[in-house]
Amino acid sequence: MRRALRIAGVSLVVVVVVTVGLAFWALRAKMPPEPPLPGKLERGSLEHGGRARTWLAYVPARLQPHPAIVLALHGSMRSPARARQAYGYDFDLLAAANEIREFFQQAQ
Repeated sequence: MRRALRIAGVSLVVVVVVTVGLAFWALRAKMPPEPPLPGKLERGSLEHGGRARTWLAYVPARLQPHPAIVLALHGSMRSPARARQAYGYDFDLLAAANEIREFFQQAQ
């Protein structure tokens, strides 16, 4: 019984130390710089169902005749601009390379 309690206690300490270490590492991680992109960012908002909804879109310099649209979803506590950073601007680069539109939305 004592051995089981000791193993459980040591396991709990290890989990706490690893969790705190990962949290510290995540908080200190730097966001990547925004790459030079040939397109432009558009911001807008609309109201639906009594709620204001804002969005941020990257529009490449050249678009296909009927471009695909990519909706980039993110966590509820993030802004569209912060989500772009957290994703490393990969969706922007994808949109520029494939001449498609990309949207980040946020419900307020």
